Amino acid sequence: YVTPENWFNTFYNIGSGGDSDWRTLSSVMFNKTQESGYVYTLKYNQSALSSSAQGADAIPLIRLPEMYLIVAECTDDADASVRILNDLRHSRSLSYNDDITSIDYDVPYVSELADDQTQTKRVNVIMQELRREYYAEGQLFYFLKAHHFRNFTGCVFTDGIRAEHYQWVLPDDETIFGNNSK
Repeated sequence: YVTPENWFNTFYNIGSGGDSDWRTLSSVMFNKTQESGYVYTLKYNQSALSSSAQGADAIPLIRLPEMYLIVAECTDDADASVRILNDLRHSRSLSYNDDITSIDYDVPYVSELADDQTQTKRVNVIMQELRREYYAEGQLFYFLKAHHFRNFTGCVFTDGIRAEHYQWVLPDDETIFGNNSK
């Protein structure tokens, strides 16, 4: 629920086109003044929602942005994928000047903007949008695992992520006693 402010600024491209993204507004994120340098999410603060009719305690099964990201990832047509991603970005108030292009879209993305330069531009851009859209929800883990990301902004492993980092450690009881569910 907490991230260093410099990571937050990198995630949302603050200062280089992402300033207009409504996901960075104080209604979603809030930088506490007594703890400067960190951004806290208010995503799970339901105090303004008094009833289930207003959305309190609601858990969506799937959201429209998630469907956009799935289609953008799965389509074979690079131009269609870029168009879908740009539509999503425009709906978040990002400028048309910051549109994604389909140039070198499905080749390894060797750029300072890439989180993992072994991945394609498509995968890097979708990962960055997932990180912005599903901040503090845990959705990004599954995308990183599915695409075998070795590095990304905020990665705690200095030598990169290996396959075993994407697996949960088994509880001691499970290793001692085995699977007793039969």
